[in-house]
Order: sequence, then structure tokens, then C-alpha cells
Amino acid sequence: MKNNIDIYRKELKEYVYNTVRNATFDDWHFKYLKERLDAEILRDRLRRCKKDNNELKKQYTDTIDFLLKGSHIKARSVADVCGMMDVIASNIILQMLLKYKKIGYAIPCRIIEEYSHKEGDVRTSSRNKWDSIIDKIILAFTIQTYVNALDRSEEDVKALHEGMKLFIEYIDSIYI
Repeated sequence: MKNNIDIYRKELKEYVYNTVRNATFDDWHFKYLKERLDAEILRDRLRRCKKDNNELKKQYTDTIDFLLKGSHIKARSVADVCGMMDVIASNIILQMLLKYKKIGYAIPCRIIEEYSHKEGDVRTSSRNKWDSIIDKIILAFTIQTYVNALDRSEEDVKALHEGMKLFIEYIDSIYI
């Protein structure tokens, strides 16, 4: 839309002005703002195009929407518009894990058995352990989904590997 184009142009102009003035230019952020503006201009042109292959036009606009706004497109059509399979799958799994944690869930038997021979409240200890595991898995999928591979710190990479390892280990225990 014309309004978004104006907003994005203004944001890009302000960013360039502020970074030049403060000498804090970030090439990645500049590229993001520039590509967002270009994508919005392309989407506006496609929208105004009357005689076009509708299927191809829809695919282009879906791709642009997905790249600009994220995963609001139905999961079935995501594979048709974008080839970032790791990010798409991670986003879907992340949303399921967040729902899983929110609704309250059962504790895997092997964790309960681990704490059944120790002193104290078995239920509380095993619940704390399981919450810790789920949090690590959610953190891993959050990093995979939202942090660019080139921007990940050593801590991010370590948390990602640990969470994915736990996900593989406990995938059969995660059910709603």
C-alpha cells in the first residue's frame, strides 16, 4: 500500500540520517530496511496489475507477505512460497511447544522415575526438571526461528544444540 511505502521510506531515510550522524552504520539493518521497502513497492505494483497470471501473482504476493510478516500464511501453502524449510518447520514446532507449555502437560514417566528414589516431593522435583527441559527446547526453536545463523553468538549455538538434542531425546514425550 502507498501508506506503507511512505512509512518504510521514512524509516529508511531516518535510519541513514541517524547512523551517518552517529557513525553507527549497520549494514544488515540497512539491507533489511531497503529490502522491506523494495518488497512493499513490488507488492503494490503486483496489486495494481490487472492483466496478469493470477496464480503467479498470488504466489509472489504470498512470498512477499511471508517474508515481511512471518508465518501468518497457512502451513500448507508455506512450502509453495518459500524454501526456508528449517525456519518454517522451526516456527511451526515453536508454536506447538508454546501451546504445549501453556495448557499444562503431563510429565514423562522416566523423569518421575528418576526422582522417585530421592527425598522430597517427587511431583515438584520432576515438574521442575521437565519445565527446565521444555524451556531449553523452546529456546532452541526460538533461536532457530528468529536469530539469523550469521548473527548467532557462541551461547546461542550452544543453547541451540542443547535444546535440539533434548528435543530429539524427548520428542516421544511431547504430546497434547
